Amino acid sequence: MTSFSCITLQSCQTDNLVYITTPTGTPLDIYLQAELGNVVQVTEPENFPDIYYTVISACGSFESIPGSPCETCFLNAVTIDLTYITSTGSDDCPINTAYVLVNCKASNIVIDAPADLIQSASTALVTSSDLALYVGSVVNIAEYPNNCYTVFGPYTEDTGCPCDYYTVTEAYKDCECCLPEAPVVFTRTTQQPVKKFYHITDTECEIRVNTRFADNYYRLFQGLKYGLKNCCGDVNFDKLWITKELSDYSLINPPDVCIPVVTTVVVDTCPTATIVTCDIPTDVSGTGDFT
Repeated sequence: MTSFSCITLQSCQTDNLVYITTPTGTPLDIYLQAELGNVVQVTEPENFPDIYYTVISACGSFESIPGSPCETCFLNAVTIDLTYITSTGSDDCPINTAYVLVNCKASNIVIDAPADLIQSASTALVTSSDLALYVGSVVNIAEYPNNCYTVFGPYTEDTGCPCDYYTVTEAYKDCECCLPEAPVVFTRTTQQPVKKFYHITDTECEIRVNTRFADNYYRLFQGLKYGLKNCCGDVNFDKLWITKELSDYSLINPPDVCIPVVTTVVVDTCPTATIVTCDIPTDVSGTGDFT
């Protein structure tokens, strides 16, 4: 009849007990029996969620009596391959120092206790890697090369560690240096004309001022160049110029700007010429003889 051994391990992280069963005399049995009282590293996360365990006891199937710790061991035991177990050579659990890696793109990450963090590559990670040289810096890690993480720590209480290990590949001063530059977003715009020339916005008064200014100065130009005379020789060009300047000034100032009160300048217009005609009697009946 084949006998079995059951080995009890206690987690360095949570103090929870886990149990391993194996036929007596197998390499696994011999190895764990030799490690009694020591700490081993277990890398089989399906049944061993933590990393470091202390081998605290072992018993045989012949010792499994009702209600005994050995019976509890056999009732809850799992199997494991020896390749997942490594001796640390020490009887002390590793110091549970932890560092927290917070994703640069994550927001509202509050670190009260590392053990309470819900870990994910897109938010925050807790690690047992010694990152003392990178505290306050931003790093890339080999496991998630496309992410940038700010390093916080060290934490020695409520760490929930031993935790996963990560390999730093690059370090930066801050997130801005680590994150790739945001692509320039092209925004299509429709150019609008500064002024709309397809309709008239000037007032009738402004049009009249500009027309008078142009007409009279053109007459002045013709008189100076060609010697042409006109009936508007008495136009006050100083007043005409001032009126034109005031009109232009009102156009370049928005209506909400306080504009000083300016005395209205009356500009002489071209006088209406008197038409000279022959005086013809309106009633010529019976006033003489006509040949």
